[in-house]
Amino acid sequence: MKQLTVDVVHELSMSNVASFTFPSFLWRFVLMYTGQAFYFTLGEGSLCVFINFFRIFIFLFQNYVNSSNLDFHSFIFFHLFYLFTCNFDMSLERKDTSFCRHQCRISFHGYPIEGLLPVRAISVPHRLSLLLHSSFPLRRRCYFPGAITERTNEVKGRRERSNKEKAIMRPILMKGHERPLTFLKYNREGDLLFSCAKDHTPTVWFADDGERLGTYRGHNGAVWCCDVSRDSTRLVTGSADQSVKLWDVQTGTQLYSFNFNSPARSVDFSVGDKLVVITTDPFMGNPSTIQVKRIARDPADQTSDSVLTIKGPRGRINRAVWGPLNKTIISAGEDSIIRIWDSETGQLLKESDKESGHQKTISSLCMSADKSHFLTGSADKSAKLWDTRSLTLLKTYQMDRPVNAVAISPLLDHVVIGGGQEAVNVTMTDRRAGKFEAKFYHKILQDEIGGVKGHFGPINALAFNPDGRSFSSGGEDGYVRLHHFDPDYFSIRM
Repeated sequence: MKQLTVDVVHELSMSNVASFTFPSFLWRFVLMYTGQAFYFTLGEGSLCVFINFFRIFIFLFQNYVNSSNLDFHSFIFFHLFYLFTCNFDMSLERKDTSFCRHQCRISFHGYPIEGLLPVRAISVPHRLSLLLHSSFPLRRRCYFPGAITERTNEVKGRRERSNKEKAIMRPILMKGHERPLTFLKYNREGDLLFSCAKDHTPTVWFADDGERLGTYRGHNGAVWCCDVSRDSTRLVTGSADQSVKLWDVQTGTQLYSFNFNSPARSVDFSVGDKLVVITTDPFMGNPSTIQVKRIARDPADQTSDSVLTIKGPRGRINRAVWGPLNKTIISAGEDSIIRIWDSETGQLLKESDKESGHQKTISSLCMSADKSHFLTGSADKSAKLWDTRSLTLLKTYQMDRPVNAVAISPLLDHVVIGGGQEAVNVTMTDRRAGKFEAKFYHKILQDEIGGVKGHFGPINALAFNPDGRSFSSGGEDGYVRLHHFDPDYFSIRM
């Protein structure tokens, strides 16, 4: 369809000119009698559109008065104007705040029309009120009975529905992996999110809008864990291909590969990024180990020698992290026991109590931001909060499902816990029976705050943004869901 362009002049600044395209079948008639009919004014409360149809009404009124029957030309204009007043719909929403540009969407009788309206005022409301501004006889109501009232009610109802929709926390769905997620990690600034999965390819995303930045290709097996350096320049990943790889975050270049005789399960940078602790699985007669590697500043000087190797724990070690000031290493795994090791000598310092501790495999471990306490999740359907130095049990959060992932909020006294039924049973039960949702608990009171649904498989990974204003979850379904908290979340009172 041929399009006509109509200039829209901003009343506050005559230099701000935008263009709107409208179907020519409408403007061919309207412009014949009205010329340029639109101009905008900005007010504090709303953005008003004034449409001057004075000439049309004069034309119709004269024909109506002078003749008992309207001619065909007047009849066409009568219906065009009625349709225009009843079906003209405009809405304003922020498009790009950095350039103070706003998107103005217009539709006429089902035809979408879009254009950019540049404005200089920053506090522009997100709504439009449609006003008919002209001086014509009072008998105008005969031409469009109830049009203004119906239009006002419709706009008001749409605005109320829009406000209700904004109150719902809507996640950003990130699809970049072909296999189940295994681990999620934010960088220190919280602007990057790193994800690991069983598809061999770690991925980095923008943590704000979920845009995928790139992937790190080189592994030949499932990637179980990752960590990023404090300055966001180095990434370390552990994989089932019996290797731990060091990457350049910006370029995706592989800097070094540590090779082992068994799959690497967990990796964690020390404070200062000069050391990394790695755990390996029991495999082909080799026991599980905890190894500490030194990270060289220059990749050319990097070696595979271990600073420390700890052997002894039975079963797989699912997680090992550094304690305060890099003086200790905290490990947990398949035997359901939490251990604290001396990071210099490898000596076992403390073990968790078997009666008060977990009764089944510990699947996840999350350290608090200040390293004073940490949270563990287990297949025994519970998550427990521990003191880092004394290994004293502080809190227990009971669940009705196996726990696969846990995270501690750095901003509020909240913890989030996720899991679900075993992955092998997912296809044999209803989606609601799997209980695939992330549950929020008050860290001190242990009361459940709420839950976030969305995944259609067990949740395998959870992570809070360092600013505490968003969190992400990764599931067996292969999706990463990025959630930005609503303002109501920060005003919750227990």
